[in-house]
Amino acid sequence: MRKLSIYLLSTLLLIVTLSILTNSSIAYTVESIKIYGRVEDHYTSEPVYNASIIAIPWRGSVEEKYFQTYTDSSGFYELLLPMYDRYGARCEYVVYVLHRDDSTGLIDYVPAVYPEDVSKGGVRESREINFRLVPGASIEIYPKQKSDIWYILSKTAPSWYLLTIVDASTLETPNLPNSAVIIYGEPPIYTVKQRLGIYGADIQFLSSRGLFMKNLVVVPADTPIYLMAKMEFRNERTMRKEILPVLISFRGSPFTLKKGECISFDIRGHVYKLSTDAIEVLSRDLERRFVQAEEEGFYLGAEREDFRDRVLSNVESAKHLLPPINFNPTDSDLDAVRFQFIEEAYFNFRLLENRLVTMRILAQSHSTFYPLFFAVFSVAV
Repeated sequence: MRKLSIYLLSTLLLIVTLSILTNSSIAYTVESIKIYGRVEDHYTSEPVYNASIIAIPWRGSVEEKYFQTYTDSSGFYELLLPMYDRYGARCEYVVYVLHRDDSTGLIDYVPAVYPEDVSKGGVRESREINFRLVPGASIEIYPKQKSDIWYILSKTAPSWYLLTIVDASTLETPNLPNSAVIIYGEPPIYTVKQRLGIYGADIQFLSSRGLFMKNLVVVPADTPIYLMAKMEFRNERTMRKEILPVLISFRGSPFTLKKGECISFDIRGHVYKLSTDAIEVLSRDLERRFVQAEEEGFYLGAEREDFRDRVLSNVESAKHLLPPINFNPTDSDLDAVRFQFIEEAYFNFRLLENRLVTMRILAQSHSTFYPLFFAVFSVAV
């Protein structure tokens, strides 16, 4: 009897244990998203070993900032992700692929992302996601932070800026897989990008987690390309937001880098040229106002001399230290351009604007006061 009781108890415990394990397995399967696939070289179709697969929560309140795994020697990977967040809401993910050279630690493939356009939704269910990576090289951009980008007509740093890759022959987006990241820097949110007609996979979810430097651009290796920078400033004269584009070259020629190569490049020379161009546009407008004032009888001899010596001369001095005349300005050149020439030119430009306004105000007041004065004086005489 005792043996029978022990046998029944053991059987009952076994059934309970199996039930718990089965239910746990089912719950784990239902509450997890499994992504898997293969990472290959875009040109050779060879597997890319040890590539980082990084899944970033796009929707859902998850404690982890990201989930990560690596490809095996065959280029395969598998990653399990929470399906629901702590509040029971459905999670969605953005999946990046990043690869570094094992010996140098430098990025040697252009990063890829899925989905390319997350405005339509991220990964929310188990699926196969394959990537074809393009061999790449890195350009470390200076200045490193958005706050250090300067424009003469704005009192603040840009609200956003981005750097994208364009083909050297067509100045269009190069022919790359749709998943290849082509937008770097600190781009605006997706709704703003769509409104402005800016399309392409970007790096912002990876860089926002501290997994990618915001001043780093990865370009296709052995491919002549230019960088196109776009930045949004608030123009202090119009009090409106203004998007400024600038094409960035490597000393007047396209960038052509080898796989795994990394260079540093200072874009301030190209960005400062935006300020000289802006002052030249304003100067042409001021010149028209000078001509109009002279036709109305004003004498502007001193104003024209100051305009020539303190505005136009400074702008010309700045231009001689910047591309396309000088493609390799030094730090001292750039400091002189900003503080000695551009800011000085704009300061004197505003003084001349104010002088012209003051002259008109005085002329109007005199035209009102003096006729009355002489009329009274004539009657008195």
